[in-house]
Amino acid sequence: MARNGARALALLAVVAATPAVASVPASAGTLGCDHAWSNKSAYSSHVTRTDVNYRKGPHTSCDSFGQWSRVKVYYHCWTYGDTVGGNRGWWHVRRAGTQQQGWVSETYLGITGNDPAERC
Repeated sequence: MARNGARALALLAVVAATPAVASVPASAGTLGCDHAWSNKSAYSSHVTRTDVNYRKGPHTSCDSFGQWSRVKVYYHCWTYGDTVGGNRGWWHVRRAGTQQQGWVSETYLGITGNDPAERC
């Protein structure tokens, strides 16, 4: 019995001396895909190009819910995300007449400097 107790103490000492392994954090793109938003605007405009992805978050690595081509959208709010076409702005928008919504790069939207929406 004493021998088993000594063995257990030795094993416990080895386990206690072993450094903990830190978990690897998710990539920035993965973390940013659950970005908070709220409807802070009554402004609307159009997607200016064809086959534009609307995404789960403001990054090109975020899943695409689908694509829109030259449709009317309602702006909710904006934030910074991945640079697309030299522009870091991304808007959370909803397609007019539907419940489809997601993040679209400002590069593909008819945004003007006087748009009344706020940052998310």
